[in-house]
Amino acid sequence: MPLFVCVHAPCQTARQAAGARVARARRASGPEPRPAGTDSASAPAGPARSVLLYVRSRAQDVSRDHGRLGEPSLPASPRPRERIPLFLRVLAALASLLLASSRAAAGPLATEEVGRLLPEIHRRHAGFDARLETVSALFLGAPHRLSPLGEGPGSVPDPDPLFDFTRFDCLTYVEEVMALGWYGDLATATRELQRIRYTGGQVRYGARKHIMMAQWIPQNVAAGFVRDITREVGESATVVARLQVRSEQFERGPGTKLLLAAADRPVGSYELPIVPIALAAGLADRVPHGTIVTSIRRADPRLPYRAGHVGLVLVLGGERRVRHATAARGRVVEQSFASFVAWQRRKRQRPVEGLNLLAIAKAPPRR
Repeated sequence: MPLFVCVHAPCQTARQAAGARVARARRASGPEPRPAGTDSASAPAGPARSVLLYVRSRAQDVSRDHGRLGEPSLPASPRPRERIPLFLRVLAALASLLLASSRAAAGPLATEEVGRLLPEIHRRHAGFDARLETVSALFLGAPHRLSPLGEGPGSVPDPDPLFDFTRFDCLTYVEEVMALGWYGDLATATRELQRIRYTGGQVRYGARKHIMMAQWIPQNVAAGFVRDITREVGESATVVARLQVRSEQFERGPGTKLLLAAADRPVGSYELPIVPIALAAGLADRVPHGTIVTSIRRADPRLPYRAGHVGLVLVLGGERRVRHATAARGRVVEQSFASFVAWQRRKRQRPVEGLNLLAIAKAPPRR
């Protein structure tokens, strides 16, 4: 859609200065990479590019004074909300909007492009928090597809690729961003991604961590990839969600779609702490940067699962934002934590009862 561009002379001067700074930086670092298969017409240009450069430049300048738009810091304990100037919030929101629009216009990133960008991202950002923010932004606007990853060509029953940066569902988006945030070269990142997705890193359909409450969350907590911080955030408001997995749930009804052999079914009883959905928005300030949020829906005895959706919480411009791949919007999007919670509360079929919160490790655990 067309963008409104201010023609006020001071604004034009500021945009020109911002463009000059970016141009000098680019001449020093070489040409800007462009996604494979795109041409200059598909990348943001003209007024849209000027606005984006101006907003980014202004946000960076202001962040040096306020320390809020640079790399987010994780407080040792929850602190009262700080007053963030309104213009900072507007700049941050506009920058995110323009970034998402430019990313969608340029099309999905090819694997080769991700491989070129990844070392530079790690070189520029020593801290994991900043890398997580930057990597997750690369895929804003990428299309949604349910279960886009599998065990590779020729595998049965899922021949989808082991990694794919052109399309995502809610969980694969978080998994791939985690791996790319930890590792600075693509070969290592895609290899270690399989440790997040499979029990013991064994690439086999039956060893995939299919069920969040029974497999993905408990196994990745035990492996040290994530830490459950739900009780730290919810404190006395935290409640426990329970799941009973029975073998017959995989033999009739929706559970048959998982195609799990009897030996691979995680039969048993599971518990998971959650923050009640009615209270979640009020606790937003306690949720740290780099948190995986999983919505837990009302239990149905016919189903071997309760997880409904997964997203990534980031602190941007002093506010909690959620980036996630959603079928409802058909792509990877970013929205405020409050609006994400409100969206989850509107679920009518098997309503969402609460949110589980996992802090991603700053560095991958050593083997």
